[in-house]
Amino acid sequence: MHLCKLMTTAAAATGLTFGPITLSSSQIHKIFSLTYCAELSPLLPGHVILAPKRQVARLIDLNDEEFDELCAAIRLVQNDAPAFNIAMKDGSAAGQPIPHCHFHVIPRTPGDLPRNDDIYEMLDAWAPKNVAASSIRLQVPEDSTRETRTPVDMANEATMYATLLDWKPTDNEQFFFGKFKIDSSQVFYATPLTYTLVNLKPLVPGHVLVIPRRIVSNVRSLTDAENHDLWRCARHIERFIIKHYSASAANLAIQDGVAAGQSVPHVHIHILPRSSISSS
Repeated sequence: MHLCKLMTTAAAATGLTFGPITLSSSQIHKIFSLTYCAELSPLLPGHVILAPKRQVARLIDLNDEEFDELCAAIRLVQNDAPAFNIAMKDGSAAGQPIPHCHFHVIPRTPGDLPRNDDIYEMLDAWAPKNVAASSIRLQVPEDSTRETRTPVDMANEATMYATLLDWKPTDNEQFFFGKFKIDSSQVFYATPLTYTLVNLKPLVPGHVLVIPRRIVSNVRSLTDAENHDLWRCARHIERFIIKHYSASAANLAIQDGVAAGQSVPHVHIHILPRSSISSS
């Protein structure tokens, strides 16, 4: 497991770029071995981006060491806010404005926006100064207006995925999402620390969740091993879902706390496959 090594010298900031933008030392907050944290056109106070030093467009383009450090750094750049939105537009069809993969880490406080989901519209319109924002938008309707699927529909989808992934649950295996016991027929992949679940109210076909087995309400409460496994599992499932739906990109998001829109107090990563057709 790769652990982040913080580098604090001014020389370490020299030559860092975000896509075509050369970053100034005043924009850099933290520098790790392979990753940096910077402030660029913040949407809310404390909003930063995390990006690999090497410019690659997609998560799939990162090697294991780069990927592990990038995901480990998410917890290390969080401040003392009660909640965070953690989000990545992984590819141009997901609304990525610059072909340099990056996470947004956005502190949230109760009542900071008129509507909690306004943050997604703000992210859709986000771009660094002097860079055009993507025209692609993700529609996020109110939860109460989204159709609830039947258990049969969810089980059929999970069975299809599990078959393609060549995965089967062990006998009497139990899964929980917060206080809710999950029907194992709706789980389609799992490791000793993480499991994946089809969505009750998907925003797009293939919208799935990646969840740590242990019930923890925020990412800072995960152990290093849990955080590592969660993101490794998310990468595996993202690749699978993108291929299965002939997509070219994906949105990844965590609502890390109630003030960030978390409805169930149990960490979970949303993965939504996106294509130029479905994204328009």
